[in-house]
Amino acid sequence: MIYSKYISTKIETYAITPLQTVLKVTRGLVYKVEIDFPPGPSGLLKVQIYDGGHQLWPSTPGEYFITDGYCISFDDTLLKLVAPFQFDIYTWNEDEEHPHGVTIRIGMVSSELYMARFLPTFGYKELRRVIAEETALQEKEREAVIAEPFSWMTED
Repeated sequence: MIYSKYISTKIETYAITPLQTVLKVTRGLVYKVEIDFPPGPSGLLKVQIYDGGHQLWPSTPGEYFITDGYCISFDDTLLKLVAPFQFDIYTWNEDEEHPHGVTIRIGMVSSELYMARFLPTFGYKELRRVIAEETALQEKEREAVIAEPFSWMTED
């Protein structure tokens, strides 16, 4: 299955108030991600993709995808086993004259048989164990941010 979403972002949408778009998916393994920028944004349209409060792509926190007339495409092996089954896409457009669009495509397989095609050398049960540990760690970090969202502002 390939999930696709075209997102048009109006002018003067900034990083402090980005447009949030939800891409609904199913439970399964992400094997392909594409961020397709048509010609025109000239580096003014930025894109980040999140799973809940965790930035997935690009993987570097705070960074974003930016290009013009190019499709960023890469393989991945992200297991999406926990609801909600969606990705949150944040876009902002610093252009003062024109709205700009981007198409996000995410390829997924939901059957364990197909997942084995992408993970042939790594046992599925072992992978689920590792994912469970990482999910628990991400949840702990998310709860810490909720408990104290502006930790850098507290006095020592």
